[in-house]
Amino acid sequence: MGRTPAKPPKKQGASTPKAKASHTPSKRQGKQLTVSTASDADNASTPHRPTNAYIYWGGQLNKQQADTHKYTPTQHDRALFKKAVENARDCAPQPTTDVLAHNALDASAAAPVASGTSTPTRHTDQPLLPQIKQIVFGRYVVDTWYLAPYPEEYSCYSCIYMCEYCLKYMKSEYVAGRHRLKCTAKNPPGDEIYRDGPISIFEVDGRKNKVYCQNLCLLAKMFLDHKTLYYDVEPFLFYILTEVDDEGCHFVGYFSKEKHSANDYNLSCILILPTYQRKGYGNFLIEFSYLLSRKEGKLGSPEKPLSDLGLLSYRTYWKSTVYDQLHNAPASLAIADIANATGMTIDDVVTTLQDAGFLVKDEATQQYQLQVDTEAIRNHVHKVHAKGYPTAKADKLRWTPFIMKRAGTTLHSVSTSWDFNRMSQAERRPNNVSTTTAGTPSL
Repeated sequence: MGRTPAKPPKKQGASTPKAKASHTPSKRQGKQLTVSTASDADNASTPHRPTNAYIYWGGQLNKQQADTHKYTPTQHDRALFKKAVENARDCAPQPTTDVLAHNALDASAAAPVASGTSTPTRHTDQPLLPQIKQIVFGRYVVDTWYLAPYPEEYSCYSCIYMCEYCLKYMKSEYVAGRHRLKCTAKNPPGDEIYRDGPISIFEVDGRKNKVYCQNLCLLAKMFLDHKTLYYDVEPFLFYILTEVDDEGCHFVGYFSKEKHSANDYNLSCILILPTYQRKGYGNFLIEFSYLLSRKEGKLGSPEKPLSDLGLLSYRTYWKSTVYDQLHNAPASLAIADIANATGMTIDDVVTTLQDAGFLVKDEATQQYQLQVDTEAIRNHVHKVHAKGYPTAKADKLRWTPFIMKRAGTTLHSVSTSWDFNRMSQAERRPNNVSTTTAGTPSL
């Protein structure tokens, strides 16, 4: 009886060859595997491998709708764009000789002008000269007095727009309007250290708010001829004076001073915007700088030399302050007593007394004596008080002196209580900083 031969055993690892996959599926295969979507009508897809259209457009567009080639600029589009650029260049502001005379610049620095044309050419190797004549600052349009080194793309315009809260400068009214919708600032950065009714003062650190302080210095340059510092603001503190209403804290003016002055200068630069002048704010900021000096326990003086307007303002303040002390003075009064009560240096007190003619030298003893005209002092004091100008009040100040460590980091803080005068000197300063005199750090 014959036996059917057994099939040879399969080799380990060998597999039965499968039929080649056909790219044309059967009807049954099409029902199981073929996925037809509206996102890609041309390419078949499986559930585990979505089409490119589904990946990039979420299945919301078909292939024809997702095609962006039809938006490629044509030669006609490029010609229209080139023409628009040329028209914009012709409409842009041009430097003129009137601007050079207005800013008192050297005529040799003027950009060359094409001969035979009424409009100066804009394609020059030299940068455009600054010609900002006006700034739109908050609710006011202010005429500038001097040239300020703004970037070229801004300084070529005769008018720029500034945010009165963050001091950002802009080219056009449209950009300024967009900025007002987005700007969240309603007051200067830093700490509010003084509030008396609508008057508020903020202390801004040039290191912590560098851009704001740089913009502030550029703004000040348009009204101060002698100002030379614009970008190196880190060694300075800025005290911003504002008027407060329901809209926010409106910028009025400021003064700056060095964080650590070897000569005990209590003021480096001072500015009151023209729109807020003739209101006593200049004297108020000067008085406030001396109030800070008294809180530091030392005498102060402005940085020398003073400009003509600065010297006039300080002489007015010194006269009023010394007259106030003489008006309420006891029978015996020393110059050092006036200096300690006002925060002025002895030299400034002596200069004020000499200008008033109250300091007289006794030829017999070769000593100087005070001979005051009480009637003139009384009339001057009453005249100043009748104006109703604001004065710096010590009880409205919430502030502690700025202290610098050896490593250069700051240990400045704002007191949590308005009545911080009761705090001892040991409580006001850190334990690791020693002082030689009250408020004067030993570095």
